[in-house]
Amino acid sequence: MTRRVDMTTGRRERGSVLILVLVFMSAVGLVTIALLKQTDTNFRFGRVAKAEQARNYAAQAGIDAAIDRMHQAGGCDSTPSLTGLPVVNTRTPSVTIECLALSQISSAAAPWSVFITGTTGTTPGFTTIGGSTTIDGPFYNGLPGPSAWGNQLDLTVTGGDVQQVQIPGTGCSTQPSNLDVDTAAGYGYYGCLDPLPTPTYTSDLPSGLVAAPAPVTNGAGTCRVFFPGIYQGNLPALLEGPGTVNYFASGVYFLDGMGNIVLNPSAGSVINVLGGKPHLTQQTQLGLSCSASQYASDPANGVLFVLGGTSKIRANSNVNMELFGWTAPSGIELSLYQATTTLDATAPAPFAGVASNPQGGETLRVSSGGSGSDVVIHGLVYSPGASVDASGSDSFGRVELRGGVVADQLTIKRTATVALGLPAGYRSTAIVTSTAVPISGEGGQPVTATAVVHIGGTSDSPVIASWRLS
Repeated sequence: MTRRVDMTTGRRERGSVLILVLVFMSAVGLVTIALLKQTDTNFRFGRVAKAEQARNYAAQAGIDAAIDRMHQAGGCDSTPSLTGLPVVNTRTPSVTIECLALSQISSAAAPWSVFITGTTGTTPGFTTIGGSTTIDGPFYNGLPGPSAWGNQLDLTVTGGDVQQVQIPGTGCSTQPSNLDVDTAAGYGYYGCLDPLPTPTYTSDLPSGLVAAPAPVTNGAGTCRVFFPGIYQGNLPALLEGPGTVNYFASGVYFLDGMGNIVLNPSAGSVINVLGGKPHLTQQTQLGLSCSASQYASDPANGVLFVLGGTSKIRANSNVNMELFGWTAPSGIELSLYQATTTLDATAPAPFAGVASNPQGGETLRVSSGGSGSDVVIHGLVYSPGASVDASGSDSFGRVELRGGVVADQLTIKRTATVALGLPAGYRSTAIVTSTAVPISGEGGQPVTATAVVHIGGTSDSPVIASWRLS
């Protein structure tokens, strides 16, 4: 018998093996390609991450370099931009450093905690009542001789010099016996000064203010919200009573020719006034807040009350008032600003720069009957032609002028405090930003480090209040 062999079966088997080999090789190729792509992605990601980390380090190094330079200079340099870090090689990110001074009362010579203008020539320029008072920061008295100081003077000045103008045609003023200066820290009294020009901030004031809208009260009746703008005639009624707050939203208020704006609650009641929200280095001292929706959406900034014409603020007993400083374009923080401009009551004109001229009288008084009143003002009280009287503070209340004072006259009681709103011994606060940009062809986004820094003299270590990397 003859046996026949089927040759097609072998050919079919050999063809199927070829297919399996091709499938296997394709699979291996795909996996290899995927692995190569992943490796390339990881390599690229690692390079980008390394470059970003380099920019992070460079931006932070810029902050350190700026703080070191500011430490030596006692603050920001005269120009707002500091030179960036040196470029070591082509792989070093370029760094730009900016410095903006805050909480600093500037004159031609120095920042001042108290600047007595002596504009009206009325003496004394500065008076203390009721015991020893301490002021933190440099003090300038623009009136000469012993009559520039009150008979009850009992004052200690820390964190700065006391400078007084000389007596015309006679010679230097001399240090009063009850004026102590922190000589151990290197400060002193200097009485041979020529008069300094009064600081001016007219260019910081906004233009185009219009009549303010009517205030609104939340549904619970616990918070009344006032809005920036021009107010004429009488200030709308304030809420009274425990648990109520009158909130003045962040911005500028022009109080036009209102005379005495008296905060005087009914017997047994209380008036609470809150101006703006704390921002930057400011911290609330009285703990006031508002439950209205307008408060929640209000940006973190303060208020500026421009007192036009005869307007002045007087706080009587049982008043709690905290005003956060409004940050002007120059960086100065203002809270009260004395002016003589009075607008046409029938057709309010645009608010186009207020001249600060002598007007006499007072800008702010915490009255002698102000027991139980707490008044904290974080921004500068600017009253070059009128007096500021904080003599009403006593053991049952306080007055804190944390942004300093420029005034024709200043009277404070022993429990009142005046400072620059900085830690003891520190003369300025600055915001420092350092931006590192990507190297050419590297890609990625710039990295910016921002720090709020308290700066003192060369012997004081700077204090970093906050730090952010973005």
